[in-house]
Amino acid sequence: MRNKIIKNQTHRLIASSIAAINALSLSTLSSIAVAQDDNVYLEEITVTARHREESLQDLSISASAISSDMLRDAGVNRTRDLEYMVPNLVFGNTGTDGETFVGIRGVGDFSRNIGFDTRVGVYLDGVFVGQSLAINQAMADVDRVETLRGPQGTLFGKNTSSGVISIVSTAPSQELGGFVEVEAGDYNNIGASAAINIPLSDTMAARASFVVKEKDGYVDNLYNGKDLLSQDFWGARIKLLSTPSDQLSMTFSADYYKSQPNILFLEPTDATIDAAPKAFEVNQNVDLHDNNDSGGASATIEYEFENQFLLTSISSYRFSERNTNSDEDASPADVLYVNLFHDEFQQFTQEFRLASPSNEDYDYVLGAYLFSQKAESERDAIGGVDFGGPFLAALTEARVDTDTFAVFANGNYYLNESWSLNGGLRYNTEDREVDFDQANTAFFGAVTVDDSESASDVNLTMSIKYTHSDELNIYAAYSRGSKSGGWNLDFVASDDIAFDGETVDSMELGFKSEIFDHRVRLNGAIFYAEYEDFQVFQFQDTDLGTNLALTNAGKVSSKGMELELTAVPSANLFITAGVGYTDASFDEFRNGGGLGVHFDGNKLARAPEWTGSLSAQYTQSFTSGELNYRAEYSYRDEQYFNPNNFEDNHADGYGLANASVKWVAEGDAWELSLWGRNLADKRYSQNSGVSFMGVPFDLYGEPRTYGLTFRKNFN
Repeated sequence: MRNKIIKNQTHRLIASSIAAINALSLSTLSSIAVAQDDNVYLEEITVTARHREESLQDLSISASAISSDMLRDAGVNRTRDLEYMVPNLVFGNTGTDGETFVGIRGVGDFSRNIGFDTRVGVYLDGVFVGQSLAINQAMADVDRVETLRGPQGTLFGKNTSSGVISIVSTAPSQELGGFVEVEAGDYNNIGASAAINIPLSDTMAARASFVVKEKDGYVDNLYNGKDLLSQDFWGARIKLLSTPSDQLSMTFSADYYKSQPNILFLEPTDATIDAAPKAFEVNQNVDLHDNNDSGGASATIEYEFENQFLLTSISSYRFSERNTNSDEDASPADVLYVNLFHDEFQQFTQEFRLASPSNEDYDYVLGAYLFSQKAESERDAIGGVDFGGPFLAALTEARVDTDTFAVFANGNYYLNESWSLNGGLRYNTEDREVDFDQANTAFFGAVTVDDSESASDVNLTMSIKYTHSDELNIYAAYSRGSKSGGWNLDFVASDDIAFDGETVDSMELGFKSEIFDHRVRLNGAIFYAEYEDFQVFQFQDTDLGTNLALTNAGKVSSKGMELELTAVPSANLFITAGVGYTDASFDEFRNGGGLGVHFDGNKLARAPEWTGSLSAQYTQSFTSGELNYRAEYSYRDEQYFNPNNFEDNHADGYGLANASVKWVAEGDAWELSLWGRNLADKRYSQNSGVSFMGVPFDLYGEPRTYGLTFRKNFN
């Protein structure tokens, strides 16, 4: 398979801009399937996960790929809409884009404060987007999305201890074209997106895209008549590709995204608190908002030497900023509210890679990586007039500076036509400084922390693969990853706020297969991972209420499996299915609930055992176009939202059914789609627990929605 690299120059120029991406890059050579000589088969997917082209089926790692057509058919508008398309991938709704939870194989988190990093790395065109407030990207004009399960520290660096999500936007090409798409639906849903691709010369092309969406929320605030959990965002991107010679390729990109919905953290389950007895109703006096801005720019330059060594440079700058507030008592009374919740990040990255040419015996990639980030936060909480105020209940300011440097290598050695080895190593050093001040207020005492931390670690991966035939590969892999330590820069009770870094050792056994004349692709894996010094974010019950704690548990294990199927039984029928099982629990968490209260054996938060999805799409052809009928079903098992596994943190499992009918005019000139989501109007909880003020709450997912989407393509 390694010799099946496409050689023509046009493809090389396009693929070289993609290969520069420090992520798994999948290139679907056609739309899903190919019909040739009355035979139908699945098209091969080419990957550059190890920074060189190879078939996805040859890759010794558990990975999922979602094409642009599949994203649109499933109604994916933002990153977190991916949840129901990938086995063992979970996004958690906390009520705000700024605290988007993401987990893979039962292990995940969200970064509520600037001293805590995520475990799943999200990349946009090969660049790490940053913390939780930057994760929920707009998905307009996206070519594909790839999910890599398990630690990915060797090629992706720190803080990818449970996996990576790579978003690849559409690259510029030498064809004039584009599209305009508009959407309308219930809840006053109105949206639009557009893209244009312009060839500027024989060696230069540009592509620009834009998206905007507004949608009323599905929770009514009886206090002021506003709707909460709304959608209100817009984004833009521009990319420029220049190939001044056969050896040199340069891609420049800039993007911006702004989200400003009406949010909701708590829907009290006790109607005596807010006098709102119905589901999807609250009665809260604070005007809730969430303003998020993120964006950046990058330059990817590739040069191929005469001896076919490829030198790649990726330079990037990214920023993200958040301003929000909250009603802590979740009632119409003026008791306690967070008035200011501000986080801001700025980061610069630089990566250099040198890839050897492929040969019969071996190939390798060498690289160096620099990451520099500055983060700041300000927070205050106010006691209201119904609490004897107004008075200052809490006030904090914090700053964290992070500088990381790494060198890495990854290579393949081909023992013979059937057996091959892969290995990778990454040495990482990191220096961090923190400056934290908490004022002496009614609720919290004065705390000052001026601290620094220097650490180094080694991440590695190794695998062995047996190629039985073009239809079947079997592999075994081991990887070691790490996650940085940090500080709990929140409202705290003491200056004991530091926590240690964590490590993970993961083992995986998997297979990749294509059967029935390449009409069916069936991939699977079983896995086992052990985490040491696992970092735990939790709401901890105390005599005075609920405390937010960040500590290190002793040990965590995650074990399970994934199975994914893609099939084209006929030229008219396309089927996908996926199932994941995960048993993620604390092997050791002494004093997790306070002195003498142990959480050994408890389930991790937001770690449903079973996840699954099934979709079928049937195409009916006519002389003037075709009709596509699509049905989807997804399932999430029961789960807990806090390590204590109390009943008030528990949610039952649920299944969601979606469907659509789409007319596609001849030549893909235009499309019109009628769609519905959560057709059974299932009520399901996406968050549940007890707030800082001891308020029991739920946060329900979106009820049934429907709408129309029209798309006009220009070629």
